[in-house]
Amino acid sequence: MPPKRTIKKKKNPAEYDNADKGRRTKTTTKGKAKSKAPAEEEIEIVRLKRRLTEEGKWRTSPSSQTLSASKNANKPLDLEVSYVGKIKLPEKPRKNARHKRWQHKGPHSLDDMGQIPDDWTESEPDLSDDDFDAQIKRCKERIEDNILVSRFQAKLKQLEDDKEKRDIRIAIEPAGLSWDVIQRINCLKSMEEDLQKEDPYDQRQTVRALMMAYRTKKLDWNPGLVTYWVKDRQISQPRLFNWDEFDQIKWKYAKDIAIWVEGNYPPQGGMTKAKFSLSPDYWNNTYELNLSFRFGVGHPIKKLKMLDDTGASIMVLYEQDILDLLPPPRPATIPPNLVMGRMTTHQITGPIHGPVFKLEASLKIVGHTLFGWTPIDVFVLPGRAAGTSTRLMGPLLRAMLYTATAPDQRKKIFVSDDRQELIDWLPAADMTIRHILPMPHLIGPNPKGAPVFM
Repeated sequence: MPPKRTIKKKKNPAEYDNADKGRRTKTTTKGKAKSKAPAEEEIEIVRLKRRLTEEGKWRTSPSSQTLSASKNANKPLDLEVSYVGKIKLPEKPRKNARHKRWQHKGPHSLDDMGQIPDDWTESEPDLSDDDFDAQIKRCKERIEDNILVSRFQAKLKQLEDDKEKRDIRIAIEPAGLSWDVIQRINCLKSMEEDLQKEDPYDQRQTVRALMMAYRTKKLDWNPGLVTYWVKDRQISQPRLFNWDEFDQIKWKYAKDIAIWVEGNYPPQGGMTKAKFSLSPDYWNNTYELNLSFRFGVGHPIKKLKMLDDTGASIMVLYEQDILDLLPPPRPATIPPNLVMGRMTTHQITGPIHGPVFKLEASLKIVGHTLFGWTPIDVFVLPGRAAGTSTRLMGPLLRAMLYTATAPDQRKKIFVSDDRQELIDWLPAADMTIRHILPMPHLIGPNPKGAPVFM
């Protein structure tokens, strides 16, 4: 016989007898009232009832930045300590070895791809794309090799043009700055120009202070480390980023205004790719998922449909999404104290600038929580998601869960919080080609010479 299960009786829920003081009264069996300290989350939920200042403006409670700020309120901050050189940061991926060099001894360039050795390639896996000197030197070697000479001559001209533009950017800045710093200054200049049109979160003064700090070498670009800024003042020396410390610094130095985290994104800005879709009559090559968002404990929760875009380096939402996450009465514009910085993303149409916010996200599917409330940084675009304006999930899904695809022609993305479960779930390969339209048959040119397909 199976062992008997002992079922514990649930205790009566605690009652608040004084919400403002956050005290809880529990009645004992003897009828005497006994006071017990409430949980911090309960205190913060009570405090959320008082959201308006006398001026009627939105006031952030600790729970809008998560409860970590209040939990760590007395934890000392070593903001004057620089961690440059004190922390071993991940090394850059090593470059692959150079491919075997082939040379054509004939009098003319070898342009017939059928005669080129199978293991010949024009890629340079041992060189960085922005190492123009090495790329130009290699390109000249390729021309000497006498293989596809015209192609490498065109590539050489492009590389020389790019190097000239880079040298101009270096020349107009103070001597001795690293290329990372110069790229960051150039990105900040673009931000400042954009903020001249509109600066709702008072970020222009921070941008100008950052450019001055880089140019005077008071600040350097240290991959993996960040500094905190409030208005035009640097709050910390370079350090590793973590959300608990961010909340504590925000609570102490920028409770009601915007804060800026410098160094969290690439110096030249991030990337976001546009939504793509093949003919909806035959394919739908987009992947969308509903994520839940909130500012913190006790705040409204909203599910938003997100496009899974592996080309986006950060999650992308819209201003209306942020406003919808604020508790009533909702302001007409987003309060500046919710901002944690600004970012530039590069698209086909050019750079786009926008503020960065801290939110919490979770994913729950069919009653199962794949990951709970997790702090994330979100790049916010103006307006709202409508039509072709799409919310991008960024790297969150692959940072939190195991993902995989399978060559079974179904184009599914498999997601799980358990590695072995995901492996067992994957289907066998099916290399038969299905649901692909046949190539049109060329039946000849029309009277104007254009090709005609059947």
